[in-house]
Amino acid sequence: MDNEWIQLLKKLANPRREIYVFQVLGQHELDFDLKGFYRFKDLETGQEVELQAEQIKAEVKANAESFLSQIESDLKVPFVYWKKSVSKTLSQVLSERYFDVT
Repeated sequence: MDNEWIQLLKKLANPRREIYVFQVLGQHELDFDLKGFYRFKDLETGQEVELQAEQIKAEVKANAESFLSQIESDLKVPFVYWKKSVSKTLSQVLSERYFDVT
């Protein structure tokens, strides 16, 4: 997560303002079971690159795991609660009681 966001969350979170962060993923995002050639586009720069999915699978999975671990570490901030959910819709995530803040 961008350091700017972490700093903002730290400034906003307090006993009167709890912040809940949800990371909702599909299992396919974690498995990266694509096959064949794909054109990937960087949404920030617009740069496109064609890659064979099987050749980058291990790197993509490692980067995703690292990213999620870093988010979990960065969000260990008082009054900030983070929950990763896999293969559930946002409405399912919100309807379940995930956080015990007592």
